[in-house]
Amino acid sequence: MEASQQMLIEHGVWLRPFGRLLYTMPPYVSSAADIDAITSAMVAVTRSWS
Repeated sequence: MEASQQMLIEHGVWLRPFGRLLYTMPPYVSSAADIDAITSAMVAVTRSWS
């Protein structure tokens, strides 16, 4: 998880891994660009797990 956290930071987002899970709770007022940054980082990290 430590490597995953570093990768997320490099993508410019702060997400909290929870065990083997990666979750997000963006605010309702998030822009489309914010959601894109979050989901792109999540995809990059989960691809690195396999």
